Amino acid sequence: MARTYKCGLQLIEFILLLYSFTLLAPRIQTTNTPESCIRQDETKMPTCSHFMKPDDNTVLTKLLKQIHVQQVEMKNEESRTNYQLVEKTVNSMIAAMQKTNDLFKSMYQREVYTGSYWDGLRVKSPTEFDLNMVLRMPFKDPDVEIIMNDEVPAFLQYHLQRDVKDILALNNKKWSFQQKLVDFFDTDRNLLRPQIHSWIQSVLTTAMQSKHFTKPKGVEKITPSRGGPAFTFYITTTATNPKAKGVKIDLDLVPVIDGSKHPVPDKIYKSPRFNELNEQWFMVPKPWTGKGAGKPETYWRISFPEAEKSLLPTQGCVKILIKLFKLLRDKQKWDKIASYYIKTLFLLELDDSPDPNIWKEKHLGNLFQMMLKKLQNALEDMKLTYYFNRKANLLSGIKRSTCYNYAKRISKIISKISASPDAVLIFFA
Repeated sequence: MARTYKCGLQLIEFILLLYSFTLLAPRIQTTNTPESCIRQDETKMPTCSHFMKPDDNTVLTKLLKQIHVQQVEMKNEESRTNYQLVEKTVNSMIAAMQKTNDLFKSMYQREVYTGSYWDGLRVKSPTEFDLNMVLRMPFKDPDVEIIMNDEVPAFLQYHLQRDVKDILALNNKKWSFQQKLVDFFDTDRNLLRPQIHSWIQSVLTTAMQSKHFTKPKGVEKITPSRGGPAFTFYITTTATNPKAKGVKIDLDLVPVIDGSKHPVPDKIYKSPRFNELNEQWFMVPKPWTGKGAGKPETYWRISFPEAEKSLLPTQGCVKILIKLFKLLRDKQKWDKIASYYIKTLFLLELDDSPDPNIWKEKHLGNLFQMMLKKLQNALEDMKLTYYFNRKANLLSGIKRSTCYNYAKRISKIISKISASPDAVLIFFA
């Protein structure tokens, strides 16, 4: 009898132990070494559509909405005022450039606002604006070849089949100023990125020092700066009262070459969610920093800002999630994770999970954790593909140790939030 009772107790203890293990199992995290940074779980990561339950994580969803309202949302009036000042400043710049340079006047097409403000992804203060100044080369398609090299993914070369003079000089009243274009190409007739950049710098400087440029009302000072492919202008607004200081607005102006007259290169990925991808694409003077480019000064980054904006749904919580990820990145000081990488993470997932019902705000808590896991996996694998060219890896320039440290931190965040949704407030503090 005593033996039977003892066996019964052992059986009950075994069942309780097994039950405890099933509760803990989902929270067990896979550990990784800095040397490999590879997930031990070889199964395919499920998409957002595989896990959704309508009422999961209601507490986390409410907390994330609270964080979004308190720390992310922009003030509409301030946003509108700053945008109007930027628009007036840019219009004055462009007008002065057209009046002081005939070649620029003939090539200039329009300005295209890009970046987080225009995409609806800006976090908090609306003081940074990005704008593409679109230029069109005066060459027709038969004379132009767009070359994409497999060794330099997401970049291209703009190549002429004949010399500039042979194409434009004959019976051309514009040749007096278009002959400047000869300097923009190398001996192999490839468009030179540094030459275009230097020319625009010269045109901008001349225009802003001329009588044709006037500061808009409400602008106290404009300070130019140059860094990367953009020309940066710090616009200081006029203070509203003597004791207050004016707002400092950052304007990044990027000269881009319009590619719309030419077919989108075959190597560019065409999303099934967007059927008009070839309508607008640009060549951005962003330098290629990797290997494989024989003449790096002839390579331009291909860009689809208007397509990217169209690929992000305006309904649901996708944009809220992207802004929360950017805020978390800033709070955690993950400096190497660019805003564009975060946007790309969501663009890729939207292809796998296009159903708008998945991205409803009631799923915000679940989606936040799911996409954090996606980011962790990308960092562990050191791979996040460029949306429009799947051979390009956006994370290739980040050190392995940095990727590992970020991934490890994200893993801990996921664990703590899973155990207690209130913990999310700590990570956004």
